[in-house]
Amino acid sequence: IIWFIPAIAIALLALLPNLFIKFAQLFGFQTISNLIIGFILVLILFLIMSLTVIITGLSKKNVLLIQEISLLKKEVEEMKGNGKKNR
Repeated sequence: IIWFIPAIAIALLALLPNLFIKFAQLFGFQTISNLIIGFILVLILFLIMSLTVIITGLSKKNVLLIQEISLLKKEVEEMKGNGKKNR
């Protein structure tokens, strides 16, 4: 979904170049290329932040899974130990 934003912006730039000239003047850019570079930098920053949030969530889930697997291994070892004692 994030990749559609630049595609739409490029299509708009091709169809309506005057719109980007007005945006460049509005935001204080001297040329359209500076506006595009600024837009790309903001987009990359947003992408990095969203991926960081996703990775943080996955790291927390990973720790939880490791803890659950350790508990299950301990249970299995205890069950094996009890089975050997009963024989």
